[in-house]
Amino acid sequence: PDNGTDTAGTDDSAFHKSTNPWYDASEVSIGAGSITASRATSIPAQNISENLANQPLGGFNIEVKGEAITVGKMVFNLTKFAGTGATASTQDVTNITLVNQSTGAVVAGPVDVAASSPTVTFTDAVTFGVGKFTYALKGKLGTDYATDDTVLASTTPSTDWTTVTGQTTGVSITPAPTSAVEGSTMTVKAGALTISVSTNP
Repeated sequence: PDNGTDTAGTDDSAFHKSTNPWYDASEVSIGAGSITASRATSIPAQNISENLANQPLGGFNIEVKGEAITVGKMVFNLTKFAGTGATASTQDVTNITLVNQSTGAVVAGPVDVAASSPTVTFTDAVTFGVGKFTYALKGKLGTDYATDDTVLASTTPSTDWTTVTGQTTGVSITPAPTSAVEGSTMTVKAGALTISVSTNP
């Protein structure tokens, strides 16, 4: 506290002897938190269906240290896009959400893949608490997909995640890593029905 004689405003951690002695504590800088994404091996490569909601498109671990962090916009990319044009009617991955695997809560979405490119953009502001949690990217594949088509979701947090702010410090944070983080490869298995003549009777 100010004793009225500390006109220099020192903060040198020293004990100052005078008529009214005081002790100056050091200045403490509060560092910003960090946010890092990685592949979630708990959401493995698997077969997924077309024309069925909530199919896993990929899984990502998001680890936050130091303070809760809010991300204003997140972009994910898909390696397979089966659309044939640039209109809404050709969007064949729809109702895409980002789901907290621990709670089952949808934290972003639903949105559809962009009409002319395999880009998924969430503009919901998502606040990630301190800790490491797994999030699943889920969606519904249209019937333009064929059996054995594969889908791989990826994101580069340092550039694909924007307006990233620490909730305690209020400062801008650059997510890690600077390279692409890929989920597991998903394989489409379209429904099929075969009819043949029975030998009995």
